[in-house]
Parts: sequence; C-alpha cells; structure tokens
Amino acid sequence: MSSQRKAWAAWAVCMAVGAGCTGKQGEPQREMSFKADVQPILKSNCVVCHRPGGEGYKKNGLNLETYAGLMKGIARGPVIDPGSSSTSILVRAVNRDSNPPIVMPHRNPPLPKHDLEVLQAWVDQGAHDN
Repeated sequence: MSSQRKAWAAWAVCMAVGAGCTGKQGEPQREMSFKADVQPILKSNCVVCHRPGGEGYKKNGLNLETYAGLMKGIARGPVIDPGSSSTSILVRAVNRDSNPPIVMPHRNPPLPKHDLEVLQAWVDQGAHDN
C-alpha cells in the first residue's frame, strides 16, 4: 500500500471514531473538497447514469453532475445528510450497505476503498460546496 493510501486510510479511521486526527508533524488533516475530491469520483463512476437522460436519472431523478443536483436528491428526499455519512443514502448505496439493498454503481464493480473513504470524509465534514 502506498504511503498516500496509508495516510488516507488512517485519516478515515480517525474520522470514523471522531478522534482529533492530525497529519504529519501534528498538522490538521485537510478538508475534503467537492470540486477536487468528490466530483471526480462522481464523474468517473456515477454521472453516466445519474444525469438528465441517464438511466438512473430517469428512474429516480438524481442528477450527480453538479453539487446542486446532488444536494437536491431524489423525489423522496435528500441523498446526503451533511455531517453523517452513516445516514446518507448515497454513501450507504456506494458502500452497498443500504436497506432495501441499493447496489451502486449499478452493474459495475464497487468503488475503490479510497474513493469510499473520500466520500465518507466529505459528508462527515459537512458536505460543503468547496
């Protein structure tokens, strides 16, 4: 495992347990960015279906092309619960841990662990449009 992935994994564990995580030499970990960290994951794995005209959009109205579309959610409500990845429908779906079962990305392999950790961290940090 690369040192960057190890650092991400350690940071994700700290976030999960609510510890005061620090980076190298005691510096605070950086804030996840929607544009730099989250949007590329969505574009690579989700937008093909969850955009106007896409299969996922037709089924539930979820548009993952933009922050506004993501935060709008679906007809039944939001898919992101800022501050709580454990109750966010999108995070649970990509973790394949939802009830009823939702397997995302549909017909594709699960997201890499690093991408899941980034999404969880971003939501846990408040899901900001940054």
